[in-house]
Amino acid sequence: MTSYDLLYKKDFYGNALFHEHFTDRKLSFRVFENAVIFPIHELNTICAFDESGNYIQDSSPEPDAESIAKNLFASSEIANSDLSAVLLGRFIGVWGHLITNVLSRIWFLKSEDYNPKFFGAYYGFSPKRNHKRFLEILGIDCAKILDISRPTRFRKVIIPDECFITEYDDCCEGNLKFMFTQEYRNLIDCVRDYANAHKTQLSNHKFYMSYSHYKSGKSVGENHIEKFLRSHGYEIILPEKLTVDEQLNVLANCEDFASTIGSCSHNMLFLNDGANVLLIPRANYLTPYQLLVDQVHDLSVNYVDSTFSFLAMNGNPGEGPFLYYVSENLRKFFGDNSCASGINLRDYRKYMNYAMGINFGRRFGFNSGGGNPDTHDYYSGRIASYYYGELLKSEFPIFRRISNFARGIVRKYFMRYFAK
Repeated sequence: MTSYDLLYKKDFYGNALFHEHFTDRKLSFRVFENAVIFPIHELNTICAFDESGNYIQDSSPEPDAESIAKNLFASSEIANSDLSAVLLGRFIGVWGHLITNVLSRIWFLKSEDYNPKFFGAYYGFSPKRNHKRFLEILGIDCAKILDISRPTRFRKVIIPDECFITEYDDCCEGNLKFMFTQEYRNLIDCVRDYANAHKTQLSNHKFYMSYSHYKSGKSVGENHIEKFLRSHGYEIILPEKLTVDEQLNVLANCEDFASTIGSCSHNMLFLNDGANVLLIPRANYLTPYQLLVDQVHDLSVNYVDSTFSFLAMNGNPGEGPFLYYVSENLRKFFGDNSCASGINLRDYRKYMNYAMGINFGRRFGFNSGGGNPDTHDYYSGRIASYYYGELLKSEFPIFRRISNFARGIVRKYFMRYFAK
């Protein structure tokens, strides 16, 4: 069950909130003799060509892979190998992508059709310690994974279907459609079962996974979220300080899980059924990854807005900047009236420094990178009007001395660009 009632504007996201991401399609695989696995450095991915030099459709999820690879293939020097390889795609060294995209074809390595003599083939395979440990828990031998850095012809190339599916579809928002199959759920359950089998009891069962010590320089104010949740019994967890086994033990013990949306929140994949989940969007967008993750298991998921990230970049959850505070919606979720909602002035100034620093042009859409004009719609009206008014009064003491009427006029014209 998923609730969106404590988002500022639920209708803003439209049908994206209600897509069904599970598909019961049956997965298979194809085998090609003397085929070439071809790295595409421009796209940081790989594809494949058959022994006649024909591009193999769907060997890469990237829509531009075919045209780019065909242009390069004829002039490329091709190495030869006597090995048989399973094409696995691109290895992405980001935790959230590791437990989603990177697993897309790896289901085959755990299937009855897999031959232990086969090698896996990733583009950019350079796993960190936690990445390697995660694959080991899945039963994958990292010594049997190849890093494909140049075009290589193999004796046999096996191309499995994807179990975590990213398809380009003009009917979907952003042209991307995300789906998962039972094979993907089985991979996640393999890790979850391992966590439960090796669980050691913890005294607390409520945890908030935080980014506050992760030095990205893109977010402000998460410490206030931490303090508020700590008052409600949550223990603050810094995932980057823990090993994979330690993180999994936390999740195996967890009954109430909270996080801002990103790689941390994807860890809810390993919670036991029935757990309660609190998700705080970083800005005015919800990643399709997270909306898919919500549906893998039977959890009680609640989205609660507690940001004022009005200068966040468009649709890029890692770009920022993000401004967190303890919102009225967050207090309402806990039924807590013990404190007031308000943005710390120091946080506001720091946020503006991030947004209006060296990347000023990109933040405000002065080039093709674009800004995010939708934030002005999402945070408009009561939310923006109230908080801008409070910030103005704090920033400029003169506003404390003018009449309420005059203050309202100033606020009205200051908010013309934001309020609707």
